[in-house]
Amino acid sequence: MTDTKKYAVSFYTAHVTDGTDSPPALSALLRQAADQELPIEHRASGQVLQLREIEVFEGGRMKGVLAKFRDNDLPNIGDRSSQDERPIDLEDSEGLIEKNYFLYDPGLEMMTFQINGSGLNINQAAGLLGAVLSRDRIIGVGLSPVLRPDAVDRIINGDMRARKFEISFARPTASELYDAHRDFTGPLMSLLNAYNGVSCSVSISANPPGRSSIRNYLSDVVKGGMANIVGSTVPVNISKIWFDDDSDPIDLIEDRIKGYTSPVRLEGRYPVPQSIYNALERVREQYLDDIRLVLNEQGIE
Repeated sequence: MTDTKKYAVSFYTAHVTDGTDSPPALSALLRQAADQELPIEHRASGQVLQLREIEVFEGGRMKGVLAKFRDNDLPNIGDRSSQDERPIDLEDSEGLIEKNYFLYDPGLEMMTFQINGSGLNINQAAGLLGAVLSRDRIIGVGLSPVLRPDAVDRIINGDMRARKFEISFARPTASELYDAHRDFTGPLMSLLNAYNGVSCSVSISANPPGRSSIRNYLSDVVKGGMANIVGSTVPVNISKIWFDDDSDPIDLIEDRIKGYTSPVRLEGRYPVPQSIYNALERVREQYLDDIRLVLNEQGIE
């Protein structure tokens, strides 16, 4: 019987910052990378990350592979039937590899990304692409989750006013390029810089704890600022906005369009490439109408 596995899939729109008013699109940088000798690698936090494969099809759409190698602090191999164990013997250029497969739409500047809990998370993927696609200048790559249509509608509705927000993020990898929505992010970055911090968690409310007949609201810069920081080069872990009703908050991390593949054929513990690409394409087609609706609302498409 052939082994199979289902994979989670998320969708991300991309933008690039390079210190100019007209940075290149990520699709253009990926096309250039496709003409180079691959893989291209970047070492971060003791791990080697690679843009391992990229292929451009007629019409400009692409598919590719991102990979993470673990080549230090490796565990031993143990025998369950005894107490015997031995180190993992690797050559100098070898490592334990985990892969993420992706599709890329240049028209939408959108990535269909296979989630692999042992592979790269989306912040690592963005950091890797920013590092390996840099040429004559430093660039930052942001991969912003495509929110569900109902979440987008609540954010852009002019009658909705924020009363509380909560955010947790790490220092940007390319802080010198980060300049959008300075009225919101400027104080947050200044707080980090003042204490030589590398991460920050903030919760700000316009109202006192407990029930109150008085409803106060935060400045409207919160809405644009929160949306911008999630889609920037800043690695964000928590991003929630509460509005002026008693419903659950909009979670800019969790309220995103995401799906699951049909069972994908495996070779060993890895998906068969054509099988995973076909499965990603089917998930993309399933959610494409909602994605286009959201991107139209945001003025991206």
